[in-house]
Amino acid sequence: MKGIARAEFLKRSIGARTAVPACGFLIAGLVSVALPHPVPDLAGILAIALAALAYFTAESLPREFSLAPRLIALLISTGLAALISAGTGPSSLLLPPAAAVLLVSLLLQGSLVLTERGPLTLRAFRLLVITILLGSAVPAVGLSFRTVSIPLGGMSADPVEFDPYISLLTLLAILNGFRARWVHYLDLKGKVICIAGCIIAVNLLQIATRSLSPAMEGSPVLGTLAHSCAYSLQVGAVVGLIVLLLSLPSARLVDRRARELRSLQEMGSVLLESTQLPEICSRAAKLCRKLTGADTAWVEIDDGNGSSHIAASSGTNLLGEGIPGTGLSGWLEARYPMAAGSAILSSVPRSFPLENSSAGGLRIGSLAAAPLAAGGSRMGMLFAARAARFGFLDESKPVFEAFAAQVSAAIRNSHLLKAGIERERIMEELALARSIQQGLLPQAPPAVEGLDLAGVNYASTEVGGDYFDLLCTSSKGLAFAIADVAGKGAPAALLMAAVQAGLHSLLDTPGTPADIAKRLNRFLCGKSPGDKFVTFFLGFIDPGTGAFAYCNAGHDPPLLVRSGGEVEELSEGGLVLGVLEEAEYESGYGRLGEGDLVLLYTDGVTETLLDGTGPEFGRDRVARCVAESIGLPASEVLSRLLRRVEDYRGDAGQHDDLTLVVVRKRPEG
Repeated sequence: MKGIARAEFLKRSIGARTAVPACGFLIAGLVSVALPHPVPDLAGILAIALAALAYFTAESLPREFSLAPRLIALLISTGLAALISAGTGPSSLLLPPAAAVLLVSLLLQGSLVLTERGPLTLRAFRLLVITILLGSAVPAVGLSFRTVSIPLGGMSADPVEFDPYISLLTLLAILNGFRARWVHYLDLKGKVICIAGCIIAVNLLQIATRSLSPAMEGSPVLGTLAHSCAYSLQVGAVVGLIVLLLSLPSARLVDRRARELRSLQEMGSVLLESTQLPEICSRAAKLCRKLTGADTAWVEIDDGNGSSHIAASSGTNLLGEGIPGTGLSGWLEARYPMAAGSAILSSVPRSFPLENSSAGGLRIGSLAAAPLAAGGSRMGMLFAARAARFGFLDESKPVFEAFAAQVSAAIRNSHLLKAGIERERIMEELALARSIQQGLLPQAPPAVEGLDLAGVNYASTEVGGDYFDLLCTSSKGLAFAIADVAGKGAPAALLMAAVQAGLHSLLDTPGTPADIAKRLNRFLCGKSPGDKFVTFFLGFIDPGTGAFAYCNAGHDPPLLVRSGGEVEELSEGGLVLGVLEEAEYESGYGRLGEGDLVLLYTDGVTETLLDGTGPEFGRDRVARCVAESIGLPASEVLSRLLRRVEDYRGDAGQHDDLTLVVVRKRPEG
């Protein structure tokens, strides 16, 4: 929670640092407008400097808003800029606010350009901003941009007027406009709305540009700044409109592909979660209809005696039709043999068995079908139908077949579970997973001069969610870590493996334990499901001096036990991992004297119940047991504590994963 509060403070601090130069810009701008135009125009120069400071400070503010609010805010700011600019004159006091609003619009445009922030994109947009600011400062020192005349060669032909500054602004605005990666995140409806928004923005900015032209003479510095911002925004809006128009032909295809991927993903969750055949068939029919855009979809299951039946349907109730014989699959394969893959009928003949069905007035013009088979055995058929002819594309066959393969796997798993075979397979895989998981943990503590190390892990099921590590690093001394994944069993074990892989990849990167925890948290936020999180503790210790740094991410505070028996908790850190991507973390520091030790443990130790039903073992008993063993080697400290916990539990089984780690500073001699 301290990390979250610190992040909020940082945002407010950056916002305050932006507001101060912004207010200064308005004041300096008003002075520049009110006074005659001295050379140099110190008020104008100050206004440009404060505008630059406000802009680049605001650029570092976190972009928490999604794409839609940023687009709406940009459209509103351009409308406000047009409204204010329409009231500006040669000495109008509305010119500084107009310039400020246009700078805000430029910042919003930058947040869109930098949706996928890369080094080249960032440099290109900053170059545009710097060009506008420097170009606006030129009139303040008594200079002006000179138009270059380029003769066409003929005696009677008029020369072409060429403005280098406007040309450079145009080039940079076009370059940044075509880096509109944000367009790829819009669906067809969003793109159509944005096209209308771009047309409105172009017209609003045209009003602002035309209105600001007289102001360039009344206040050259602010007039040039406001006019340059409005012009570059207008060019960016035109280019954005072009990009959106060019992306329209493929928008429907992109939406369809996204729908297909979502359906495949949902069917994957069915494969993992559902075990009952009726539920699998029902969800498969609904998702198949969603995947293909069909009017009706259904699943036909073989009965095993040469006949089949409709197990589930979506769109039209076909369950009461009682299709006889080999059902629809037999009819289809008799006329359109499918050795493998799927079949698409663009125009269904009137001999189709359901053509004259009374179920919901069903009429079928086109049909898609794929066999359901797995493990060499045929289980049924998946159908999708539309009333219109030519309702399915041949290009959709691979996705349809992949979906049918997932349905087949789910049905086969249901059959295996019903027969008891799946349980045996799961037990074998869990046993293998346990051996793999134990291989991920340290088999023996590393030999480190000056330190005495020990660690143990006992899973409550075949696989567990506890993790610990003892690693020697090249720059940070000994790394000692412990973690506890929420939950138990295979899901926790998989997430534990992700924690171990992420930590090992980050240990040799620069930074404090808090920095490592922050990177690991971002890694896990993109991989862990919403109901899973990880408590985590990481420390680095110098074996020679005993100095250590640590970060506690929501874990039970490890105990620092001094040689004299005093006990301290190591609690400095932040939020658990895998919950909030922007969570902040802090490092704590300490030192181990001779004979001192640090005990890391998971809640499986403290939450052990007396005889399985009584009060918990608790942190105080842990601290007391370790303090009584303070002069013993690390392995003996663990053995004594484990015996104490087992005696307390009695004959009751272990209900939670249990992990212990001891890092002890050896006494000299």
